[in-house]
Amino acid sequence: MSLDSAGRRAVAWVAALVALASSAPAWAQPSPKLRPDPGVTAYEYTMIESLQGQPERGFRVDFDLISGADQSLVAAIKAVWTDQAGAWTPTAFDPACVTALHGQTGELARVTLNPLPADAADMGASFMATCAPDPLFLSMTDILNVALVQVSPKFGADKLRAVGDSAPSDAFQSSIDRPSVSVKAASPGGRTELTALAADTATVDWVPDLMQLTLVERNNPGQGPITLAGTEHFSFRLLIDPRTGVLQSASAPYDDLAVVVQMPGLDPKYAPHLAIKRAVTIVRR
Repeated sequence: MSLDSAGRRAVAWVAALVALASSAPAWAQPSPKLRPDPGVTAYEYTMIESLQGQPERGFRVDFDLISGADQSLVAAIKAVWTDQAGAWTPTAFDPACVTALHGQTGELARVTLNPLPADAADMGASFMATCAPDPLFLSMTDILNVALVQVSPKFGADKLRAVGDSAPSDAFQSSIDRPSVSVKAASPGGRTELTALAADTATVDWVPDLMQLTLVERNNPGQGPITLAGTEHFSFRLLIDPRTGVLQSASAPYDDLAVVVQMPGLDPKYAPHLAIKRAVTIVRR
């Protein structure tokens, strides 16, 4: 059976449309906004640390992230808890320390995350007063990392335009010296990558190279300082609203420490080797 002329024209027209569609470029998705618009967003940070044979321990922090038009970031701390024997216990703050930590009404502290002070690598008193309880200070190291992935040029997020784009992140090192703990950490670098993009979510992964770590805990009555020396292998995944740049959530897909314990009187050949896992999340409240 032969097609009539109208039928032939219809078939030709459909074929032309198919050919045109196949040759047309895909609709370009706008580049995501990865730095937050000015505003205030409430978050809850949680960290749970596990070591085989030991009870889990953790910290929780409620905070508001205040972002300015000048790309400044300030964390206003509302509450801090410590996980003790499976129960969250509020962390006590001395009123004088709240003042030293710049806490305003209804806050325990205000911590500037961007721009950082000149001695940021040491995270000294200019970053946070030394009276700050460990649950706050240690939690802020994670919160700071996540914040800087978004706003610091050193992480390269401003160069990410399409899925698969990545940028090298700078080598970093820090030497923290607080009353109860000191930390030396260094990594040769890493990468920041836009791994997924949808209308309402941009997924950004920061993957630092293996970090060398030395941590000294001083608050050990009757034992003296305990040193943990080894490596930490971790990454952070940020879910960001690509329209506003506001962080929706963040987590550590993995955070594994492999360390050797050193302490006074312990023969190095008997030093325990520990594998510690940390689970870190930041979610909107």
